[in-house]
Amino acid sequence: MRYFIKVFELGNMTKAAATLHIAQPALTQQIHLLEAELGVPLFIRSTRGVKPTEEGTLLYKHAQTIVRQIDNTKAILHRHDNPVSGTVSIALASSTARMLALPLIHQVKQRYPSVILEIVDLPSADLTRQVLQGRVDFALTPDQQEIKGMVLKPFLVEELLLLLHADTNIKKRRVNIEDIKNVPLILQFAQPFTLSNRSCLPGATPAL
Repeated sequence: MRYFIKVFELGNMTKAAATLHIAQPALTQQIHLLEAELGVPLFIRSTRGVKPTEEGTLLYKHAQTIVRQIDNTKAILHRHDNPVSGTVSIALASSTARMLALPLIHQVKQRYPSVILEIVDLPSADLTRQVLQGRVDFALTPDQQEIKGMVLKPFLVEELLLLLHADTNIKKRRVNIEDIKNVPLILQFAQPFTLSNRSCLPGATPAL
């Protein structure tokens, strides 16, 4: 299954074989065996590489969860050797990953050497869906909306800085959402729902 995942992600048998450190014929044979076992073609081959079939795309949606469950099962069977072990996957937005990924990896490696930490870098809009679909164990998201079937816990407080023209009539050193609710704003990403959820003004619509 790991071989299939790598071929799917790279779209090329040669690159996948090099990444997996195995011979390409051996990798090709393993993919053929998987297709024979499942009874469906998983890839369309061409001189430019491979493209997943509809069945291959469907399998990929479940493959990462399957692999993670296998790793966790192995860890449970050997937990007498390593009290804390297994694979933990966490989804982070790109901006968050740049700040937290390396420190988090170092901390986990030092405190839990038998734990495999997988960090998935995704757009903010995809974080919740990854958790709901079971592809990751948890995610750090700026969205504060309650979602059925999920537990939302505060993790950290982010300080936002407001950049204003010198002629503005807002002179306070610290402002809240109510102070700027009628001020036209320019944001890096147009996500009014995120700003509204962070405020204490239900139903407020920022002027973006």
